[in-house]
Amino acid sequence: MNEVPIAESVEEIHPDVFRWRAYSPHHRVELTSHALSYAGILNVFDPIGLGERSRRNLQGALGKIRIFLTSENHYRATDCWRRDCDAEVFALQPAGFNDVTNLDAGARNFGGFEWRALDGGPAGEVAYVFAGGRLAFGGDAVVNLPGRGLEVLPDKYCSDRRTLRDALQGLADIDFLFPAHGGAVGPQAGRLIAELQ
Repeated sequence: MNEVPIAESVEEIHPDVFRWRAYSPHHRVELTSHALSYAGILNVFDPIGLGERSRRNLQGALGKIRIFLTSENHYRATDCWRRDCDAEVFALQPAGFNDVTNLDAGARNFGGFEWRALDGGPAGEVAYVFAGGRLAFGGDAVVNLPGRGLEVLPDKYCSDRRTLRDALQGLADIDFLFPAHGGAVGPQAGRLIAELQ
């Protein structure tokens, strides 16, 4: 089993948007998790481990936690979060996961978010767009790694990179993207993504 790294600190990178990250020697890349506090719920995206004190501070007075997975590759530390926080877990394609609720393919809106499938990327790849602020939380489709910059996921990790590029046009309206690897993208993230080759 691959060990998921544990981050020790959380930073607020946008109003009500939080990030924690840690380098994974197994994956040879930094893994990034985000959370959005909205309507008394902490919405967590692709969680990696987080030190107990930081997790408690992040959770604060919020009573409910929901976890959203952006692909089949990003289960990460979901079991720990579910156990420690009694969180609900959602994914577009929860194949092989225990106790994960499948997002309804016919209803694109859920709990303040619109989910957008990013076909051509890893299995079940999806971005969650927050209706109130044009913020998007993504997985691997677009990465923004230090020393490399903003790029579409390399061919070897895609099921069909051309299809993925077409699907990314569906993010043209977003202002900020918070990816699962690397720094935030924005403002005008949709335009920046559309210009990628």
